[in-house]
Amino acid sequence: MLPIYVTAQNAVIILRRPRDDQTIITLESFEVYPPTAVVTRTEGKLRIVYPSVGRLSIPIDHHVRKSLSQFISFYALNPRLDAQVENSTRTQNTKDPQTTRDSPSPKYITELLTGIVRAMSEKPDAVLAQTVYISKRIDDHILCERNAEAPWRRSPLWLIIRVAIQTTLCEWNVVECASFKAFMLYALSSILHTALHLNQPDHLLFVMNAKLARRFSKMPDGSRDGCFAMDRVVTVNKMVANELEKRWKAIQKRTTRQLNWYVPTKREIINGARIDLFAAIPYLKVIMRRDAYQPPMGTIKKFVVPGGNQYATRHNADLVSPPDLTNLPLAPLERTIRLYDFEQWVARQNGFSKIDMLELTGALNNYTHSALSLYNGDPERLSVAFLTMIELWVGIDEKVIEWEPHLKNYTPEIPSEVLEPLLLPRRDQMQRLSRAEIYLQKRHRAARSQSTIFYDTTDSGSFANWFVSQSQSLQATLQEIKDEARRDEEGKLVAMAKLNDRYSDLRRKIGAAVCTVCPVQTRSGLQTEYPYCDKCKNNKHEPLWSVAILSLRLILTNPR
Repeated sequence: MLPIYVTAQNAVIILRRPRDDQTIITLESFEVYPPTAVVTRTEGKLRIVYPSVGRLSIPIDHHVRKSLSQFISFYALNPRLDAQVENSTRTQNTKDPQTTRDSPSPKYITELLTGIVRAMSEKPDAVLAQTVYISKRIDDHILCERNAEAPWRRSPLWLIIRVAIQTTLCEWNVVECASFKAFMLYALSSILHTALHLNQPDHLLFVMNAKLARRFSKMPDGSRDGCFAMDRVVTVNKMVANELEKRWKAIQKRTTRQLNWYVPTKREIINGARIDLFAAIPYLKVIMRRDAYQPPMGTIKKFVVPGGNQYATRHNADLVSPPDLTNLPLAPLERTIRLYDFEQWVARQNGFSKIDMLELTGALNNYTHSALSLYNGDPERLSVAFLTMIELWVGIDEKVIEWEPHLKNYTPEIPSEVLEPLLLPRRDQMQRLSRAEIYLQKRHRAARSQSTIFYDTTDSGSFANWFVSQSQSLQATLQEIKDEARRDEEGKLVAMAKLNDRYSDLRRKIGAAVCTVCPVQTRSGLQTEYPYCDKCKNNKHEPLWSVAILSLRLILTNPR
């Protein structure tokens, strides 16, 4: 088995010589780096099947070997042939040629070479059915600076080695205790043992030991018995853990200050209980100078904003409309940056007089929906989000009162002490919080009563009644409702009078009638016969008339 990594074409060719047929060699290939768009748009890890192109065979011949080596050499020394053609065409039409930020297409290996080999294969379908496929979860990353020609990506050599070894072991049908997972345990334990003897740094040993332990936990329970690497893994794991614990104790011993306590005398205790203000003057001077600006000592590493300096200075001081929070990206970092932009925009505003109220209300709703779900579990960020929402509400409240000054006579829905539990780390945020608290207290004092706008009441001083009294159309509608209610009430009274008359007539008929029900002696004993009887019939209908009259009375006495 021989894996060949053609770097320029982003492809790997695995050559194998079957044990049952020494006259042929098999060839299979796959793409090494997935496309950039696939990696950046996928959450979590990628699940990829290897090899992507199934197995084909070619005869072992001097001319075939020479042609194959020349083919691989040519495409290995001529990288990105398709990209060169596209870039030359694009350069003629545009001023900005595209940089090589995407991985090369492996089509010259996976398509062109595969088509040539398939034509030379005697039994392509039979050999293709012998292909061993495996599935791997790839944790790929793409990191790229603004002006970089190509992004940083992980080295694919370890992936190539794992695919070649795992497919070979699966093809040989080795027992599970000596399979690919067992081999990985042995390889990682050997590397970790070598790193321990080379006195590698603590953090590197810890990460490697954790990786080895995770590999050990992935091993099935039934495969651990009889596995040749288990004893070595446990031994190396304990050796590294003991070494790290030994190094940590040495660091503690070097950095721990030795304190020599002695028992104070009685006079020293009495002197220590007396407070001398003159002796505290140097300490008080230090406290007074604590808020003064202290120039930095030594060299301080400058903080680099994610995205570069151009991203840090992208804000427009004259921006009037709030930043758009619709269609936020799914990535947590990008979503946090967008929300941070919005919070900074709110913090820079001295007022929202130039912003439309509907636009401000939409921005508040979008921010509330996005920030509360992202900041869940982080008290500090939730406090900043709540402060931002309160400031937006203050701007909306000011606009509403400007539109209708009478609204300031009603207390706001937000208590003035609701802002006390916020955890704000910065001084400017505390100042913004103070201004919001002062505004809430001012609104509560300006209210003439403790009633709010959105409460259900028939009080004449409620906002609903006041608003109706200010509108001619609403007053006309209210009068129509009252007239219709009065007409309904008069109709119910007429219906109730008719029911009372019919009920009185029914009672008179019941009193004048005689019941014809009588007992009769039969062979089975004394039985009661029910011939037609007006009195019994009317007695059955009497409760129904009573319920109807009672319902009408309840409707008339409780019109609402």
